Parts: sequence; structure tokens; C-alpha cells
Amino acid sequence: MACKYFEVRDCGTNIPVVAVELECHPIAARAGFRPGVNKHVLVTALSSLKTYHCSSFIEGRTMRTACDHIGANFGDLQCGSVIDVEFILGETKEPKVAECVRR
Repeated sequence: MACKYFEVRDCGTNIPVVAVELECHPIAARAGFRPGVNKHVLVTALSSLKTYHCSSFIEGRTMRTACDHIGANFGDLQCGSVIDVEFILGETKEPKVAECVRR
């Protein structure tokens, strides 16, 4: 099981999140996570303490796009990365810089 922190950014939005990639385990299977299908990533917005599986973001562009991107690229993303929804959707040419390094 791996855990990483991300800064989800969109137009006027900055959401600190933690993402956890679940391994196949009987307890996860009991909760409905099917082993062998693909990796499952849970995303928690640290400000709301609500936990979501990516499929729960049916509506809402920011978290749905961010969650899909995190799930598809979890292994390649560095902890602390900016998940820039506008950049992912091709609306901007340059990705945003993390607030903690922008000075």
C-alpha cells in the first residue's frame, strides 16, 4: 500500500489531498474492491476528511479529473506534486507550481 500527498489545483481552487493506492487484500475485497481488475486509489481531501474512490466523483470537473489522473499515474507521480486540472484538460500551456515552492 502506498500513500502520497498532492495539491489539486484548478481555476481559483487549491485542495490538499492524500491518495492511497490499495493492494489486493481480502479486507478490501470485502468492501467491494475487486482484486485483479486494476489498482484502486482512494483520494481524501484533507480539509473535508471525506474519502472517495475515483468512481464516486460522477459530477464535478475538479476532483473527478484529478482523481482519474492520480489513479492512472499514481506510480509516476511524486509525493507533493501539483495535479493541475486546467493543464490536464489542455486549458493552460504551463502547469501550476506548488504553493510551498512558489515564493
